[in-house]
Amino acid sequence: MNTLLASVLTLGFGLWSPPLPAPASPPAGTIQSTRAIEPTDPPARAQPTRLVVNEFVVPAGTTYIITDDRIIESSGDIRIDGTLIGDDAQPVSPVSDGRSVRLIARGSIIINGSLRAGVGMNASGAGRTAGNGGSIVLSAPVIVSQQRTLVGGRAGDGIERASGGDGGDVELHASLLVPPVITAIGGAGGNAGVSSLKIDAFGNGLSGGDGGRGGSALISNVLLHPMNPNAADGAPGGPGTDGQPATGANGGNGSNGAACAAGGPGVAGAAAFGGNGGNGAAGMDGTAPIGNGGAGGRGGAGGSGTGGFGGSGGTGGDCCANPVGRGGDGGAGAAGGNTTGGSGGQGGAGGTAYNAIGGTGGSGGNGGNAAGGNGGNGSTGGCGIGAGNGGTGGGGGSSNPGALGLGGAAGGSVSGGVNGNAGPNGVNGSGSSGVAGANGNTGCTCVSTGVGGGVDGATGGGPGPR
Repeated sequence: MNTLLASVLTLGFGLWSPPLPAPASPPAGTIQSTRAIEPTDPPARAQPTRLVVNEFVVPAGTTYIITDDRIIESSGDIRIDGTLIGDDAQPVSPVSDGRSVRLIARGSIIINGSLRAGVGMNASGAGRTAGNGGSIVLSAPVIVSQQRTLVGGRAGDGIERASGGDGGDVELHASLLVPPVITAIGGAGGNAGVSSLKIDAFGNGLSGGDGGRGGSALISNVLLHPMNPNAADGAPGGPGTDGQPATGANGGNGSNGAACAAGGPGVAGAAAFGGNGGNGAAGMDGTAPIGNGGAGGRGGAGGSGTGGFGGSGGTGGDCCANPVGRGGDGGAGAAGGNTTGGSGGQGGAGGTAYNAIGGTGGSGGNGGNAAGGNGGNGSTGGCGIGAGNGGTGGGGGSSNPGALGLGGAAGGSVSGGVNGNAGPNGVNGSGSSGVAGANGNTGCTCVSTGVGGGVDGATGGGPGPR
């Protein structure tokens, strides 16, 4: 998270801090936004530079001093809990104007502390003209301000009939102001210089100097667009396709045994391998003069895998009639199929920004789930003089969940701006092994009733001895 945390600074750079909680929903009183325009500067002012961040915070008890003409732009919120100051014009500086405070946020601007614009310098005998006062320009969908009055910077005074400087402007551009009434006051214009001479060489009276223009005040629902209209943001990368699921075929059941013969074993369930998710494509780069990097595409999810069920064993053959003997054993159940979930695709990297915000990396795809096939049941043994054993149940198939896909790398930035955020990783797939099949029951025992080797219920053979 790129958050610019300002302490006592004079160069426009600071430390990073965790993002602050989102502000509570403000009360009603909206101003409907209609369109976007570009911020403008008076022709006499230098074109400001730009500081682009994801969030800008001035903590309570600290002061942030703006020492150059710049616009602070945030893709999230701007929060002033301490003091934000446009620097006053300094005698050692070649610039006579007070510094302006220009804040543009795509989220909210919250002012719990204070802010003011810089004061212009008075004209001097060394040919320095009177400086203009700094301006305050705020633009965000929501502006919440505990400072109820915002005043433009006072201008410097002229000398020797020279004009005074112009007072700083105050502009509030918002769809919603909280409270609904915030007073904006333009800065005072500078006084004209008073000449020490009253007449010129010809005895004509000298005209007085002009006083400076007072600053203007504007409250508007027309939001300032934070980006240059000639900007070309990079296109987002395409998403990776999801891996295809796979299910193994079920194994067939074993054949039943003939008289006195064992039942056949079941056929094992087939293994299954879920398809891997495709990788997301990288976001395109932003272009000059100002362009955000495109977001990386998300990685595709890995396909699920489900192993086939093992087949049940065949029933053992009975052996109570001719021929007479031991019953056949029940067939063994077969093992369930093993399975592997597909791996999640990797998220695409965010595009590189040009003097703006780097693209966010694409999210990694989730790994595919895996479920092993259940083992087949063992079958019942055949009846006979000596019962057939039940068949052994087949083991459950194993599972190997798909691995998560990694999130895409954050897009960088060139010629100013800030890096984007890396994409989040996916989640590993879950796995469950198949359930083992049940063992078969032992067959029944035939009961002897007569002599001569006869068996109860059997034909032929006389009664056996008693």
